[in-house]
Amino acid sequence: MQSILPRWIKPIHGITLLIIIILAMSTFQIPNSAPASASPPPIALWTWGLNDNGQLGDGTRLTRTTPVQVSGITAALAVAADGYHSVALKPDKTVWTWGNNDYGQLGNGTNIGSYTPVLVSGLTDVNAIGTGAYHALAVKSDGTVWSWGANDKGQLGNGTVTNSNVPVSVSGLTGVVAVTGGAQHSYALKSDGTVWSWGRGDFGALGSGGTGVRTTPVQVVGLSGIVAIAAGNNHGLAAKSDGTLWAWGRNDYGQLGIGNNTSQVTPVQVAALTGIIGVGAGRYHSVVLKSNGTAWTMGNNSFAQLGNGTVANSNVPVQVTDLSGVARIAGGGWGSLAVKSDGSVWTWGRNDYGQLGNGTTSAYSTTPVQVSLLSGAVSLAGGHGHFIALANVAYTITASAGPGGLIIPLGGVTVIHGTDQTFVITPNTGYRIVDVVVDGASVGAVGSYTFTNVTAPHTIAASFALNTYTITAIAAGGTISPSGGVVVNYGANQSFAIDASPGFVIADVLVDGVSVGAVGYYTFTNITANHTIIPSFATSKYTVTASTGGSGPPGSATISFGGIQTIITPKSGYRIADTLVTDSSGNAVVTIQVVSN
Repeated sequence: MQSILPRWIKPIHGITLLIIIILAMSTFQIPNSAPASASPPPIALWTWGLNDNGQLGDGTRLTRTTPVQVSGITAALAVAADGYHSVALKPDKTVWTWGNNDYGQLGNGTNIGSYTPVLVSGLTDVNAIGTGAYHALAVKSDGTVWSWGANDKGQLGNGTVTNSNVPVSVSGLTGVVAVTGGAQHSYALKSDGTVWSWGRGDFGALGSGGTGVRTTPVQVVGLSGIVAIAAGNNHGLAAKSDGTLWAWGRNDYGQLGIGNNTSQVTPVQVAALTGIIGVGAGRYHSVVLKSNGTAWTMGNNSFAQLGNGTVANSNVPVQVTDLSGVARIAGGGWGSLAVKSDGSVWTWGRNDYGQLGNGTTSAYSTTPVQVSLLSGAVSLAGGHGHFIALANVAYTITASAGPGGLIIPLGGVTVIHGTDQTFVITPNTGYRIVDVVVDGASVGAVGSYTFTNVTAPHTIAASFALNTYTITAIAAGGTISPSGGVVVNYGANQSFAIDASPGFVIADVLVDGVSVGAVGYYTFTNITANHTIIPSFATSKYTVTASTGGSGPPGSATISFGGIQTIITPKSGYRIADTLVTDSSGNAVVTIQVVSN
């Protein structure tokens, strides 16, 4: 429902198209300008919504409420969609189509639909593409226009009303830079800023002053300096280089935005809007982009396709609610979409087939919602119940870390489809990694983890604990407190008290195998490793020295604590006259034991 230019345009017949190119970057929702030979950007074609005819191109007929990748197209320069089929322009300047083919709109020489892209027959060196409800259009680098599909109202522009399942040349057109189609009519924008139309003219859709069928192109009356065009079912829009907006054709829902519901057979200015740089259209509504990044809509609003918070039709432009920084816009059958300058994609309107792309199937949304996953979008298109975007798909990897460490990057990390993302896990000083859990499953106490070829959301969570060390304390013949395996945190201090049992003395204390002496107390400070502390004890011993003035034998004996030792025994015929017992300090010992005859 709108024309799409690729990222490059060549001069046609010596006419330089610089101005058209610059303005068309926003107008036609195209990527940045680059030579056709340049490597394609790292983006792909994504689509969502109704898929009853395989118009999503993912090889199925399954409705999709979030974007899925079009099969087999890893890069594209432009996309287009209408009705129940889709079109893409590849970097090699060939055209590929998929979806419904009842009228030959796939252009591959058959009338058999396809759930995956097929090559349009005999069409090469294409610069731009467009679609109507049941037909498609292409502009070659020589400025000629080619069309295929339904032709019951002359919408192929080749002078006949015969359908064609292969491209045919549109009669008499050269110097064309953009094309688009409606229900049964087509438009072409020439490099000189004029607009040409052909096909069904009901309601004045051709803008030529009449309502009849034209099987060959006729110039839209009064338009010059045009830089952007779009087609609804039976109405047209054009933006001029001075920022003014012009509209014509069917207006029963107010889709022309001129303040009334009267159809117009020639273009009239939409006086309420200026600074227009982009145009798009749905079946019975219009969407336009202003140079200040706001989007405006008018016309039918039965499915909230105006995006202004209501479901009331409007025949004057209304601003789309809460949407700013818009870089590109497009219309679909019963909805609209926009790309913001940050590359995010937003939709509003009908949603019974997931057209909003946010994972829901509510009836509609009266205000914009963000399409899931997509980022970096550079081209958009809408069919009757599906949308397409040339964009990156991004997934969120949610990274979290418990106390005691970091995971970098942290939080919701956006990762482009098919790329890798590494996370580095670092414990704080004194802590260690306990575990890293990826999508609910442990991957161990790893210091980094890389998600490769990311194609889905993920989670990664790291847990940490204080470093703990064990001090092994063992005592035999006494006590050490605390004892056993004593667990100590990193950097902490730990003291041990050592006591000998009765009758024992501390002989030595070994710390990590090294003697620290017969100490009764020892403290480990700033602990950063495991340790051992082992005291040793000895039985208490005493020496008794005996001397005699008689005939008893002098000498000494070693006596254990509490033991009994015979010291003096008189010879036969003698008796002990007296005994003096002192300790080593000369103090008298109160208790003595003497053995005598």
